[in-house]
Amino acid sequence: MSQRRARHHLRRPGYHRSPAQPEKLRIAVGFGRYCETKLANILLTTELARRLDGTGVMANCFHPVLVATGFNRNNGLLMDLGMTILRPVSRSPKKGAETLVWLATSPDVAHVSGVYFFDQEQRLPSLEAQDTEIGFA
Repeated sequence: MSQRRARHHLRRPGYHRSPAQPEKLRIAVGFGRYCETKLANILLTTELARRLDGTGVMANCFHPVLVATGFNRNNGLLMDLGMTILRPVSRSPKKGAETLVWLATSPDVAHVSGVYFFDQEQRLPSLEAQDTEIGFA
């Protein structure tokens, strides 16, 4: 019987949050907000894997790098210009999807859960992303 798998898509490795105290309301903007959401994705994946342990459902996350998909093209002229400049160093959508497809189909990771991947290799995320104390209760 094949394993069911849950995958979280990430866009930036490591993911750091500012040193703000978690009990205080904080408003992040721009790239800071983006990084906080990616940190939350890693923490969610770790917690999801913990809660799904023993169910046969795997939960992992990965970083596809910058992918030339048109992402962020609707956020104003400056962002559109920035994405145009970055396009030559961006991965193709096919290359960006390789780790996702591998995670969903490879028997090599069929029983692996709660792990962060980059280019089909297990990697450690930032120290903050490894901190289960700031995760979910």
